[in-house]
Amino acid sequence: YILLRFRRWQFSLGAVMAVFHDVMIVLGVFSVTSALMPFSMEIDQAFIAAILTVIGYSLNDTVVVFDRIRETIQERGWKGGINTNLALNSTFSKKKQRLQDAAAAYNAFMRYYAESQYADDARELYQDIQKALADYQALGETLSK
Repeated sequence: YILLRFRRWQFSLGAVMAVFHDVMIVLGVFSVTSALMPFSMEIDQAFIAAILTVIGYSLNDTVVVFDRIRETIQERGWKGGINTNLALNSTFSKKKQRLQDAAAAYNAFMRYYAESQYADDARELYQDIQKALADYQALGETLSK
């Protein structure tokens, strides 16, 4: 798909490597933590669905990033990778906006379900989103230097 979409084998190879990397990270964390967990961690349908979800999100994210890089290089030229960095920075700012939207949605969820049985799970998820926002903020500041 990437080869047909971008018409360059370099993008195809990069997409395959990115998806492979993401899946290997998930499998590595799963295999390292399986002995540490107090409950059984078996490879079942839910695990396979999670791996397929990781593949889907990884490929989607790769297409978005590569499309932004391709557009920027077509508009401004290569210039030693400087324009690639600009394309990545613009992609990070959009991701940050999506995380902020998710945080707003979970904030509304927390207000509605504050007294329900899911309140602790929702609070933990909200804290994870806030940490991700802080990480993107720090990454953006580092890249803009």
